Amino acid sequence: MGLWGCGVGTFMNIFNLVMVHYMGLDNLMQMLGASMLCIAIGYLTIGPFAGYIRDETDSYAVCIWVLAGVVFSSFLLWLFMPAAVAYDSRHSKNQNQNKT
Repeated sequence: MGLWGCGVGTFMNIFNLVMVHYMGLDNLMQMLGASMLCIAIGYLTIGPFAGYIRDETDSYAVCIWVLAGVVFSSFLLWLFMPAAVAYDSRHSKNQNQNKT
């Protein structure tokens, strides 16, 4: 539990810094609002979803494997983040060149 708490605390500390880095300081409030809405929807739906899986399969192991798969898919999306940032910078550079 201590390791989990350290991970959550670290995430909460760097969350705002990452948002400012990728979205800019001007968009911070809008981005925090949108991301917190998504987090709230996740908190409200993941618990009942995990309970439903446990009830249908009568196994906690299956439920934990499904949740681990969700975490792993998030990790895969995070791995592709540099490619998304590179695409976004190329796209914005092309738009700036087309304006001139």
